[in-house]
Amino acid sequence: MSGFSSMSPEQLNTIVKLNVFAQETPERVNSIWREYHKKSLAATGFTLHAPDHVVITERMKQCPMFIWPVYKNENDNVIILSQKQGKFVFCTYLEDYKLNPETAAPWMSLAMYDDMCASKGMALIRGDFTPNLTKTEGEILSRMILFGYHDDAAYKHVQAFNKTPASFDFEAYMSAFKKVNQNLLEDIEAAELKDLAGGPTPAVAS
Repeated sequence: MSGFSSMSPEQLNTIVKLNVFAQETPERVNSIWREYHKKSLAATGFTLHAPDHVVITERMKQCPMFIWPVYKNENDNVIILSQKQGKFVFCTYLEDYKLNPETAAPWMSLAMYDDMCASKGMALIRGDFTPNLTKTEGEILSRMILFGYHDDAAYKHVQAFNKTPASFDFEAYMSAFKKVNQNLLEDIEAAELKDLAGGPTPAVAS
């Protein structure tokens, strides 16, 4: 995906005022970041603990590509191909990529801003997506990518895909990630209900 350009801003300081964030608590930074993205139909934002960010980015360097299911309904899905480049993860429709990698259009870019890792102990995550994905699909895909590289069991599928493709078990992977998709959907719906009720919201991706 060398021809892709990020849909997400290159620098965090083009989105927020870093000098203002520097004065806020980590909890407040998380709240501001989430609220900022909540009304957008083309972007999602959440935060990630700095140690988790280290694990994920290191694993992405070792295994930069993977595939992810996006469920349009219970029985229908499309497969998205992702590739890590710098601080961004670029995503496109796998079938378009297989036809011609040069003309495959981006469906989403996932930015992992590490500006706040040292001072606030968190990375700011932003997913920007095209109308090919709904807001919920974009958020699930963003979180699924991070989960796939952070969770040890899930990462074994990523490793096989990149290092030993002959051993990659597509059916086992699809079964595992269908459950991941359902869990993430339930988490998002629960968070929305808490927001409506005025309750606490999740601090980081899980």
